[in-house]
Amino acid sequence: DSDDVILEQDGKEAKRDIVQFVSYREFAGRPMAELAAATLEEVPRQFLSYMREREIQPNPPLQAATAAVDV
Repeated sequence: DSDDVILEQDGKEAKRDIVQFVSYREFAGRPMAELAAATLEEVPRQFLSYMREREIQPNPPLQAATAAVDV
């Protein structure tokens, strides 16, 4: 986890840091959903950063199929 420092190896800087460390002690006795939320907090931002960097656009939304309903 490198929230404050850019990771580097062999002179190459990391473009993103998907690892998130959280102190388990802070979540002892609390709902596991809170631990999960803290652990996964950075994933959406990192994913969007990756997609934007590569100029990958989402697919257009699917049209909802309307079925005829006999009443």
